[in-house]
Amino acid sequence: SVAILAQAVFCLSSSSPVMAPKKQDKAKAGEKAEKTAKAVKSNVGKKVKKIRTKVRFFKPKTLEKARNPK
Repeated sequence: SVAILAQAVFCLSSSSPVMAPKKQDKAKAGEKAEKTAKAVKSNVGKKVKKIRTKVRFFKPKTLEKARNPK
């Protein structure tokens, strides 16, 4: 929703009218369709889960700022 809102604000703020994208010729459209079909058929791969090697949980030390009351 934020992207749509930003696009709407950009369209309203720009002085030139937003034009529709130009139509592609059939040869280019066919090539694009083939490329998309190949991408859909191919396997992206699985994300490998990290193996836990330690039994104890390591609590990460985060930044602790010194107290500075105003």
